[in-house]
Amino acid sequence: MLSLCNRARVRKSVLSILMLVVLLASFMTGSAPAAHALEAQAVKQWTFMVYLAADNNLEAAAVADFLEMASAGSNSNVNIVVQFDRIPGYDTRYGDWKTTKRFYVTHGMTPTPASALADMGELNMGSQTTLLNFVTWAKSHYPANKYALILWDHGGGFQPTSEGVTASDDGDMHTQGVSWDDTNGGDYISNKELSTVLASVTSNGAHKMELVAFDACLMAMLEVDQHIKNYANARASSETTEPNAGWPYNTILADLKVHPTWNGISLANDIATRYYASFGNNQTQSSVQFGTAYNTMLTRLNAFANVLRTNMATERTRIAAARTATQHFAYQDNIDLADFAQQVANRQPATAVGNAVKAAALNLHNAIVGVVKNNKHGASWPRAHGTAIFFPRTEAIWGAWAASYQTNQWLARDTTWNDFLNAYFSTNMTITLTWNQYPYDLDGHLWLPAAHPFHVHWNNKGSLSAFPYTLQDVDDTSSYGPENISIKTFYPGTYLYAVYNWSGNSYGTLGASGATVRVYRNGALVRTFTVASASGTPTDPWWRVFTYSGSTITPINTLTTDAGALYDDSPSAPRGATK
Repeated sequence: MLSLCNRARVRKSVLSILMLVVLLASFMTGSAPAAHALEAQAVKQWTFMVYLAADNNLEAAAVADFLEMASAGSNSNVNIVVQFDRIPGYDTRYGDWKTTKRFYVTHGMTPTPASALADMGELNMGSQTTLLNFVTWAKSHYPANKYALILWDHGGGFQPTSEGVTASDDGDMHTQGVSWDDTNGGDYISNKELSTVLASVTSNGAHKMELVAFDACLMAMLEVDQHIKNYANARASSETTEPNAGWPYNTILADLKVHPTWNGISLANDIATRYYASFGNNQTQSSVQFGTAYNTMLTRLNAFANVLRTNMATERTRIAAARTATQHFAYQDNIDLADFAQQVANRQPATAVGNAVKAAALNLHNAIVGVVKNNKHGASWPRAHGTAIFFPRTEAIWGAWAASYQTNQWLARDTTWNDFLNAYFSTNMTITLTWNQYPYDLDGHLWLPAAHPFHVHWNNKGSLSAFPYTLQDVDDTSSYGPENISIKTFYPGTYLYAVYNWSGNSYGTLGASGATVRVYRNGALVRTFTVASASGTPTDPWWRVFTYSGSTITPINTLTTDAGALYDDSPSAPRGATK
């Protein structure tokens, strides 16, 4: 029989002090102290934390998974800690409670109110604060050498719901994360919010989680991995949708109890194997190890994206054919990255360019195979390699989601994959603006020739499918770019590009911003401008960067009080106006 958790009691005098500490901690987290919380906790090998977000139509599956966890139960090496939120209307078992409760899961436990450590009231499980409080509480009350955090619920990775859906103003759509809470407005934890929580609970990665994993759909994406790689040693998740039953926690936790010396990737490997077997050797599940090899894979992704951009004129048709042939999943806009690299390599001719593209593609493919330590996939996904990536099917989808993707996904911040997508879907010129921390908000502005007047900026973004055939796809107000303006079709005459310091000089000048403008033609970098090399007064609000006419880029590279456009020569709104 599996042993129960053994926790030694402390002497009365020490207990009084501990009770006071716990009461204060409980007050800070809004919970009531429970008997378990007042016992001294030995440092165990593992604390397995499950964020069981079932305030939605998965409530019955959550109850079943809780019972699976309890069939294993905690022991002297493994703590199993659960925060469980339920909802009215789907499952009435075990008291049919509707709030959020915390449990220390022991062998044979059922999820009744009497079994709970604390009733937290109704919490929004889609809030990063709720997740932060849970992980902080679990680590402080159930210390261990190794921690696993499992996010349980619906998941979306980064996935548009359908063609024509437009991202919200803040780019925070609920197809870009995990843990939806139906009774709190459908709120969810975005990839960006998850990284914020993980940074906090790991002291910015100084004390990494052994495993961050997702019992949820579509989370085995490079976009998700990039948000957790600095804060965990491994991850486990699925490239496609998961059946409601999800993971078999009974076998996974039984294995962990037998092998408490496992590290994060060993547990992730076991999750993939047990999950796959539980569905008759079907479905997809993979484990990834973060670290040096993973970072090398990112370097190879950049090399692959860059060689495609540099040779876009000759590669576009081959890329399109490879994209169509690549393994996709429940939604066709996320594809298997290793398979895409292989499909590109398969289509290269024996030329200098073809050989260079093929080499970069195979280097990436092999690097992915190296960091995916256990990849399981059923017959429906024969070329799934364990890591998907967002590559929209059409220009219209990219146009609708480019701003959200490039603002909120760290993969776009840390790699050139988004630059590849911009080059692939924009056949002529892309102008990319980045800067340092201060000033907070710089804006790119483009004026079309006077015969076709149009001023492209944050409040007048344009379009690639109709006049002006120019689009600003990102207005970044909270980080440091990139902001991109893409031109698909040129009109005769002179274009002017300039940068405006929206923030003013309170936190730094435009001249000291570190701003850089990169100009790409057909995906190839053709010019780079830096504000540090510009003439003029650093405190001036405008940086006139260059003009473009015909096929000629003419540098201006001057800081000035005025953009110098032939029309609409004012900032896009008065300083102090609300964006």
